Amino acid sequence: MSGQGYRTQRRRAWWCLGLGALLLAGAAPAAEPERQALVIGNAAYTGEPVLVNTRNDSVDMARKLTGLGFRVTAHQDLGRRDLARALTDFVRQVRGSDGVALFYYSGHGLQVGGRNYLVPVDAQLHDALDVPNETIPVDTLLAGLGERGDTAVNLIVLDACRNNPYQRSDRKAIGDKGLARVEAPGGTLILYATRPGETASDNPAGRNGLFTQHLLTALDQPGVPVEETFKQVARGVQRDSKKTQTPWQEGLILGQFYFRPVVGGGGPVPPVQTGSDAPAATWTEPQTGMVFVPVPAGRFQMGCGGAWAGECQDNEKPARQVQVKGYWMAKTEVTQAQWQAVMGNNPSNFKDCDDCPVEGVSWSDAQAFIAKLDPGGQQGLRLPTEAEWEYACRGGGKEETYCGGKDLDRLAWYDENSGSNTHPVGGKTANGLGLYDMSGNVWEWTCSAKADPYDGAEQRCLRNNDAKSARVVRGGSWFLNSRYARAAYRSSNDPENRDFNLGLRLARTLSP
Repeated sequence: MSGQGYRTQRRRAWWCLGLGALLLAGAAPAAEPERQALVIGNAAYTGEPVLVNTRNDSVDMARKLTGLGFRVTAHQDLGRRDLARALTDFVRQVRGSDGVALFYYSGHGLQVGGRNYLVPVDAQLHDALDVPNETIPVDTLLAGLGERGDTAVNLIVLDACRNNPYQRSDRKAIGDKGLARVEAPGGTLILYATRPGETASDNPAGRNGLFTQHLLTALDQPGVPVEETFKQVARGVQRDSKKTQTPWQEGLILGQFYFRPVVGGGGPVPPVQTGSDAPAATWTEPQTGMVFVPVPAGRFQMGCGGAWAGECQDNEKPARQVQVKGYWMAKTEVTQAQWQAVMGNNPSNFKDCDDCPVEGVSWSDAQAFIAKLDPGGQQGLRLPTEAEWEYACRGGGKEETYCGGKDLDRLAWYDENSGSNTHPVGGKTANGLGLYDMSGNVWEWTCSAKADPYDGAEQRCLRNNDAKSARVVRGGSWFLNSRYARAAYRSSNDPENRDFNLGLRLARTLSP
């Protein structure tokens, strides 16, 4: 998966046409169904400006769905072969499942002869004759999902936004305006971003397209059936567009589905485990769009022992039982775009990658970033303690070698697969709490002082005016081998050190 967008500015591409699709499958049984999602964002088309809103739409949707309990597979900028493969793999995954299957696509789409097509980033379209060979027909995907039968709940959202990408003054238009209606398979509900055959707002002043902006908000409403969720989206889009754009529903589902159910109120419950002092919802920091997930309170064995006992270093001993209160943890490391939005500069060595983690950041720089982002501490933003970091890395204190399991290539960028540079955040598999890149990519500062052996400092935050003792960093980096990416591995740095593999991830006090 290539880069995911956090850019705060958007270059308006007059030919941009986004097509988003959500496919939700499986009526809610008594037991909690599995939630699976495929998210694709095609933004970097050959010879055209990058579609920043399109990229943001797919990035934000993937993160939203992860917070809602979906197991998300996400891709960026797929050519035809990879796009076809991703769709085929997804249909195979959900074909025999009774769970929830969701597909989201953001990128160019067009209609020719009443058929809708997804446009890969490498498509070469000169006239309508090229379309069948250069694009992927939507009805192929619908046919595959239709095999699940009438009792499935397939929910399809076609975001036919913006203008036909291939309607140019220098040649005859390829395709017609907007997207066409499609016949829904049994047990299918279709939502268009606007009426079929019409186009939708590009929303150049915002982070997201107008439709996805409202969809992201509506998904967080607890206890609302999916049909009503989409009606909320339609009402909001119509209002903000001054009735120039109205999302449109077709089809029928027989079961019920709730994106965020009320516990005990019906519908599948997202598999986010919460303690008595932890909330169930994600939280988004409004200035940067940084998404936080709840980390439930718990007790765990911190340090050397368990699954990794044979690999431990002396400073990881002795293992100790640690009680952690509930808190929030950012799903990704702070990116260059987020740092730039707050600080007005970019200290990173690997620049020109808005979605890559910021690096070259000292502990003191991190404190300055937090102070400027959250003046007065009203949002409760801070660095995590060392104990909080390890507890979150291990998905709530599980016995895991790395942050999310044993397969490091699946979880992390480190020296054997990084190509000697950082990579966009969220490109590897998340751990059990939905946190990305806790192993690898860049070291992450904690707020704790280094103490060998453990003496309780791992559960405390230093203040800015504390003595300049070494601060703990965790997680390893793109520059180092697998040993440093272990969940229990401890290292430290001087608080003024600005190494090119030092970055940060924020925590948030539960009740600031």
